[in-house]
Amino acid sequence: MIRFVDAWVGYFMDEVKRLGMFENTMIVVLTDHGEPFGDHGIVRKVRPWGYEELARTFLMIREPSGSGVSRVDSYTQQTDVTATILDWLGIDRPAHMTSESLMPLIRGVEEKIRDQAVCCHYNESISIRHDEWSYHWFVENSRARVSERSAITKAGPELYNLREDPREQNDLASQEPERASDLDRRMREFTQLLVDRERA
Repeated sequence: MIRFVDAWVGYFMDEVKRLGMFENTMIVVLTDHGEPFGDHGIVRKVRPWGYEELARTFLMIREPSGSGVSRVDSYTQQTDVTATILDWLGIDRPAHMTSESLMPLIRGVEEKIRDQAVCCHYNESISIRHDEWSYHWFVENSRARVSERSAITKAGPELYNLREDPREQNDLASQEPERASDLDRRMREFTQLLVDRERA
């Protein structure tokens, strides 16, 4: 698969150069999700869980000026690509969008544009990452909690310390109730923001 993708990205880049568009084209390469390989008892994305192996995705942006930074270590969301492209083109972002432009990160003007990142599976689960923590909330009676094809069940929200437990194996929700409550509040504020902007 990697070889296949490498080959076609190469063909695409060659064609952009052949057409004389390379010097004034922003090129964005990203994935829509990661790939679990048994990390939480599942292979591929058979369950709607936003753990690191599924939620952490690849994003590479080539900004034609070449003046940007080479690597950024900051929370972003896939939806931010939309605002980034609009910003680069000089087009105002629609007011209802929660997307943030990554151009300040790319140009090295800012070190971060978000304090947190949210990953949603519609009507299934939501996860949020803030500082060095992740919090996972599973919708009642959803496939995220119980599946006919799996013996693994989810009883309630989960909390992980990403610095000490990057593979999210040691659930600390019962030991850190205040931290879990804070992340739950942040998650609900973000989802309410989505609803409010959509209705505006």
